[in-house]
Amino acid sequence: MGVLSGGRGPVERITLVPVGEEAVPSSDPDEPWPGRLPPPAPAMVMHVPPPITVDDDVGEEVTITERGLLSGRPTQLRWGSRSWQVAGWAGPWPVDEYWWDPETARDIARLQVLLDGGRALLIVRGADGWKVEGVYD
Repeated sequence: MGVLSGGRGPVERITLVPVGEEAVPSSDPDEPWPGRLPPPAPAMVMHVPPPITVDDDVGEEVTITERGLLSGRPTQLRWGSRSWQVAGWAGPWPVDEYWWDPETARDIARLQVLLDGGRALLIVRGADGWKVEGVYD
């Protein structure tokens, strides 16, 4: 069973609790979480996010700049053998976690994308590229 917890991303905001045990969150969901993704939350969260490619209008991969901005306008998303045009996006929301500890530091950015056909995804860019973190209804 899942209980809402505090955190920035959708995976971090879920604490799994065995059935029959007290549903206690691992962290307070009401505390301020700088960098937290704005609502709505994705309907489905990927615990093992699959890799994707996000390209701009000249065919270059979109990255996140040192200032936390997109390197180009996202126009195409490829997931496996499928490809979609990007109809719109929101973000990016940079998250610079544990910057003081090189062993656990994470420098990521999240982006919500609307694909042609109406599907919406939450994607995340980390050191190993873009991945799908969640799917919206």
